[in-house]
Amino acid sequence: MIRRLALALALVSLPAAAAPSVVDLQPAAQTYAVTDDLRLVDLNPLQGRWFLLTAPGANGVPSTFHIENPRPGSLNGSLSDATGLVFQTRSGPVRCAPWVGQPSELVAAAARPEAYVPVCNGRLWVRNTIKGHKTPLEWSADVVRDRLKAGEAVTEVLKGTVYKDRYLERVNVAEGGTAGQGGVGTPPSMRLRPEAVEGTLAAPSLGIPLEGAPARLPAGQWVPTAGHPGVWVAAVSPGMVVLDAERGPKTQPDSVEAKALALMVAFDLSKFDVAYELGTDHPRLGWSERIRSDQRIAGYAGPDGFDSILPLVRTGQVAPAEVPRLVATFTAGFKRGHGAFKSGP
Repeated sequence: MIRRLALALALVSLPAAAAPSVVDLQPAAQTYAVTDDLRLVDLNPLQGRWFLLTAPGANGVPSTFHIENPRPGSLNGSLSDATGLVFQTRSGPVRCAPWVGQPSELVAAAARPEAYVPVCNGRLWVRNTIKGHKTPLEWSADVVRDRLKAGEAVTEVLKGTVYKDRYLERVNVAEGGTAGQGGVGTPPSMRLRPEAVEGTLAAPSLGIPLEGAPARLPAGQWVPTAGHPGVWVAAVSPGMVVLDAERGPKTQPDSVEAKALALMVAFDLSKFDVAYELGTDHPRLGWSERIRSDQRIAGYAGPDGFDSILPLVRTGQVAPAEVPRLVATFTAGFKRGHGAFKSGP
């Protein structure tokens, strides 16, 4: 049944003239317009967080500003007239018209180099496009990928030769391990080979304070972090892990990986929220290099129809309102090519 459905989807061809924008993919979006030059789009009224505000910009030319509401629900989402946006506060409704003035609050905010600039007395933030940071190695890799026809293949060869195992940290094992801290909610210990259960591992590059400040970590056991209930750290080496017999050789680490130090962090998701923010450059939205030309839809700049999220703005940063609650960030799964199969139907 699944194969038949996949085949049916592959045969559907969308008209070239119907390429949508990222805004077209917001089915719940609501638009409130006073004039053509003053318009508010609530991208998702159920969330009340992201808005597109079209208003007079520099030199009076209409511009669209990506607005973030740090207090979802405080802005009623309507724009009945040009007197301002309406916020619900404890003392009653408050109006703000950030498009008024020369220059207006919106224009001044958009001219700032920061990713988030407050307007309306901090009730809203203007999201600005900023330049992302790249190391020389990342910059070089992007140049190779973008300008050489087989750029991705070249980078894969380099990763497997020149840069192979360059940043490898080898495991340092000692005997005489101690039992894990345990406690309610602690993740279960990893399944290790009998000879590895009593070992302890040094983790000099960890950089995360642990409860009790242990000098070494018991292999495969979760140790609570200091000051962050519901967050644990574990250290292990792939060569210590009991392999899944059903998966066979696919789970077998090579001689180098078997002796590598692997550091992991676990979170109790009953205590934390999870969110994501697009990077300034990745993930790109165009076609993956793995997609053949005959599989691409005519007139589509990417599989969704576009290769840019404009007029939305990608900042690559956590919103200021979330920073006080932030526990951890990580970067992963950010390449469009990683989301397309190399072979198969």
